Amino acid sequence: MIINKKYMNKDEINIKNFIQNYNLFSKKSLGQHFLFEKNIIHKIVAAAEIDKNSHIFEVGPGPGSLTIEIAKKKPKSITVIEKDERCIKALYEIEKAFKTPITIINGDIIQFDENSLKKRDIINISNLPYNISTKLLIKWMTSSAPFSKYILMFQKEVAERLVSEKNKKTYSRISVLTQWFYDVKLLFNVPSTAFIPKPKVDSSIVMLKPRAQPLYPANIEFLQKVLRSCFGYRRKMLKKSLSFVHSDSEKILFKAGVHTDLRAEDLSIKQFCDISRELEKIS
Repeated sequence: MIINKKYMNKDEINIKNFIQNYNLFSKKSLGQHFLFEKNIIHKIVAAAEIDKNSHIFEVGPGPGSLTIEIAKKKPKSITVIEKDERCIKALYEIEKAFKTPITIINGDIIQFDENSLKKRDIINISNLPYNISTKLLIKWMTSSAPFSKYILMFQKEVAERLVSEKNKKTYSRISVLTQWFYDVKLLFNVPSTAFIPKPKVDSSIVMLKPRAQPLYPANIEFLQKVLRSCFGYRRKMLKKSLSFVHSDSEKILFKAGVHTDLRAEDLSIKQFCDISRELEKIS
């Protein structure tokens, strides 16, 4: 359906109008769940602490519920990347209504080079697709992405892993990597009822700030090898699980000062970094 007038004014702009006017019913193939709960949207944007000098980046805005609230804060610029072509016209409506400089990219975030963005110190505010959220986080971690702060929505279970400590069932490879590279904080949970359509799980908002330096010295390539091997066989003792990445696992563990009979969930971030440095030396 095409709306009768060329552009809505900002008082008429809202998520339900856009879904109706542009027939933007969610596509299961894209994992779309549109956020519409105003109180949640306000809390997300408030957490970003946007001012007139802020540059904002948003992944998968859909019909623009977050984008609208961001535009109300009048940042210096907004860049959005959206894979679904149906949503592009709605996003241009927001740009015209709020007269905010919005760069709208119709593309795939997995293929997008964030370092092509002209600005640095960008705030990334995104409701991430569940199926690629951790993949995106690792991509940004390993590519020197120009983001100074992230306010991101994850599936609640994933968010709990991001902030998990050792000796917990939720402690995982992504727990270690995230906390090694970022200062991370779980801000609040988002019920499934805040979305159209309602997903099967709840979500959580997480704030991440890149550390000036990673928590402990380590080469990320070797750290990832260690984490994949140890958490890939998390019920095995380290002397066995680490042997899948190097045959002399006991020597590596001895040099790192880590007991061979421990398991992945028992180790601190520092211990994983110590092991990765010893692996790098012997490789």
